[in-house]
Amino acid sequence: MQMAGSNQQYFSKADLHFIKSLQRKNLRSEHRMLVAEGDKLVAEVLTTGLVICFLVVTKHSEHCTVPGALLVGENEMERMTGLSSPSPSLVVARQPEWPVSPVSRSLFTPVLDEVRDPGNLGTIIRTADWFGYDRVICSRNTADMWNPKTIQASMGSVFRVPVYYTDLEVLFTENNSVPVYLLDMEGRALPECRDLKPGFLVLGNEANGLSRGTLASATERISIPGKGGAESLNVSVAAAITMFFFSGI
Repeated sequence: MQMAGSNQQYFSKADLHFIKSLQRKNLRSEHRMLVAEGDKLVAEVLTTGLVICFLVVTKHSEHCTVPGALLVGENEMERMTGLSSPSPSLVVARQPEWPVSPVSRSLFTPVLDEVRDPGNLGTIIRTADWFGYDRVICSRNTADMWNPKTIQASMGSVFRVPVYYTDLEVLFTENNSVPVYLLDMEGRALPECRDLKPGFLVLGNEANGLSRGTLASATERISIPGKGGAESLNVSVAAAITMFFFSGI
């Protein structure tokens, strides 16, 4: 852990307002910072090597004795939190920057097209971590990976799995030798897809489906068969089923 400004001995109102402002995506992006809440997630951040800007704790936190931790009252913590109820600890850190590496030709790669819900995004990142995928690629209008709800849903996996945002049409064009598999209710049933070579596994917005440009890039469409009355699967559930199938486990 690197602690920026660890010699600070008090917590000012300006600090409180700054941390609260990081609930907004534009300010997180401007300052290149993230906020994680709760002792478990804070513990994850403290082991990552990220630069820590603030570690804020109440007397109930297990991180009270960490050098540089700033002790605040529960009322102050409640004013900073982005959660429905405040946690005993909160950390503000610099966002990590992963070097861009070529897309693997030997692994399947999850790609998210306009997945807007941060909880779904975090769950998908956590699933990718569980099954050993080396990255998640997102369209530029997919939810923010540093949204506090994404971080919470990922349970710390967002600090381990590189997530890249890009123009998907450009991605598919620049990697035109990599197959593009779209998850689509009209596609070939997943159990029949054992023969597919590694490629992009593309999942879209539950309400609106896949974007027009992504649809035009399809090599093949695949579907998850079912027999009940539900209209569709939640995108994070569909991602979990698909990632497990193609994980090689």
